[in-house]
Amino acid sequence: MGDFKIYFDLMAAERYWSWSAVGMVYLVFTLIVRYLVFSRIFPKAKQAAGDAFPLIKHTYLKNSLPGWILYAISFLLLMVVWIAWDRGIVRGGLWTLFCILLPSLFLLAIILHLIAFTSSLLEITRQKTGIERF
Repeated sequence: MGDFKIYFDLMAAERYWSWSAVGMVYLVFTLIVRYLVFSRIFPKAKQAAGDAFPLIKHTYLKNSLPGWILYAISFLLLMVVWIAWDRGIVRGGLWTLFCILLPSLFLLAIILHLIAFTSSLLEITRQKTGIERF
């Protein structure tokens, strides 16, 4: 535990190189959350769609750009706040805004990914079944 504290203190003192370590931790954490959300959905959709699942996944990847943009904005926000912290810029109202904005952007990105997947699932199902409207 003592070694971790020494490393964390070094990271907090030298933010111009430690942003990459903080960024990697954020990426790993958010990809784990994304995996936990989609690991329940993808197998069921794959089982239900059968041979149409590659089309669903391809359509999802085309429609998921807004979610990835919000995810990138949340990542950049974290990096800017991490680097600007030692200059005294982030305090009071900006700290509160950051604490509200970062999780909100991340959750909105997940919601946009779920919407993209659901709409692609419905679109390919509609095409395969020939139904004009759901």
